[in-house]
This record gives sequence, C-alpha cells and structure tokens, in this order.
Amino acid sequence: MGKKYRKNIALNQGRILGVILICLLSGSVLLLKRNLFIYLFLIFPVFNYLLTSKKKRFLKYQSILPTSKIRSVAMGLAEIEGNLQMVAPVVTPIKNKECIGYRYKIEIIFVDNHQNRTYEIIKDEIVCNPFFVEDETGKIEVNPININFVWVPVDEQYSKRGKRYTQYVLYPNDKMLLVGKSSLKENSIPVFEYENIKKVFSISPSNKVVNYNIYKPLLNSFISFLCLFAFAAALILITPIKIENNAISIEKPKLENPFKYKKL
Repeated sequence: MGKKYRKNIALNQGRILGVILICLLSGSVLLLKRNLFIYLFLIFPVFNYLLTSKKKRFLKYQSILPTSKIRSVAMGLAEIEGNLQMVAPVVTPIKNKECIGYRYKIEIIFVDNHQNRTYEIIKDEIVCNPFFVEDETGKIEVNPININFVWVPVDEQYSKRGKRYTQYVLYPNDKMLLVGKSSLKENSIPVFEYENIKKVFSISPSNKVVNYNIYKPLLNSFISFLCLFAFAAALILITPIKIENNAISIEKPKLENPFKYKKL
C-alpha cells in the first residue's frame, strides 16, 4: 500500500474565500461610487499575489527552468521529463486498478433551486509509492512525499448519494514533466523530491504543459488588453464631461474616497 499525503483543504477554502471577496468588491461598484472601480486595480494584484498555490508555483518554475537530461541533472531545483516506471503498485479506490499513484477526491454536491450544482471538497488525498522517471539518458528515482498533481486527467468519476467521487491516476509509461529538487540519498544515489525552500514538487502530463506554454502568451495579451480597456472605461466613468453651447468641456477625474461618510 502506498503512502498517503492529504492535501490542504483549508488552503483551497481560503483561495475560494479570496475569490468571493474580490467578487464582492467588484459588485460594490454598483452600491458605492463609480470611482471605486479604479481602486480595484490596486487591490486585485495584492489578492492575486496572496492567493498562491502549488499549481502556480509549478507553472512559474517550469516556464523559467530548462528541461534537464536525467543523467546530467544538477543538484537543486530542476525540471525533468520522461516516462514513468512502476516499482511497487498501489490499488485505486475506484475499480481497484494497479498504478504508480493516484489522487482521490470526494465532494459534497449542493443543488440550488435552479438546479445549479456546486461542490465542496471533504476529502482530497494523494497515494503514491516511489517510482522512476526515464529518458534516453537514464533514469532517476522519485520520492513522492508532498507530490502535487497538475492537469493529471480524470481516470474515473461517479456521483452517489449526494457526493461526487473522482480519481486521477499515474500509470506506467505515462510521459510526464516534473519540477522539484534533485538530490542524493544514501550511497550517493540520485533522487528527485520535494523542494522545501521554493515549496514546489509537481508532476504534469508533458502534452498539457506544451499546450499551456503555447497559449499562455496569447492569454496574457488578452488579459492585458482587457485590463487596459476596463481601466480606460473606469476613467471615463469618473471624469466629468459637460456639453454647453456646442462645446465639450472635460474636467480632471475626481478620485474621491468611496467609503467616506456623507451626512444627508
């Protein structure tokens, strides 16, 4: 039986609360003054920084690290890619499949009056035994403690009695990309494991990472354009414009305190 590594559900809930808070701040534009929209551009980057995750750290480092060949991988933070090799199998909770490791998630299903479904995670764990990653130059052992799954596809999923059960599985010969730490264990044997300073150790299908790297620049350009457009719209909303005698007068934008109390 593989070792279990329970994911931090409280952290996931914290990120959800952060997103809800951002939505509430955005909605307050309708209830408070229009110039509050300007302040949201200062608040959002702060929340985006605070709402970090293992996935964000993985994507950050995989974009800047070169993919190292296993035989020549340097000690420390590194990125490797290769096919998985199983040492001792674990058995999945759904359909009892033998595999290298799996992530098993249980969620409560909530249905509102409009039949819209929402989900709350009540169990989220990764079970995995040590395994090897092999490329054309050699292979390296992977210590799976604290490993995180990124874009590993759903293997099985079903709903029963108000709960949804999902498993994500690593199989032998899957081509994967990993970001973590290369180090030496006893007898100077190399091992790939969790990097405790950068707090990153993730595994993801290679094709998913390739697609992400292709489309991420396009997404960044779209988001930049959208933010610029929204910022310009916000400035127009708070800029007094008057038309008198067939002439247009534009005054300076009024950036007032949207929370300032005014007596009736």
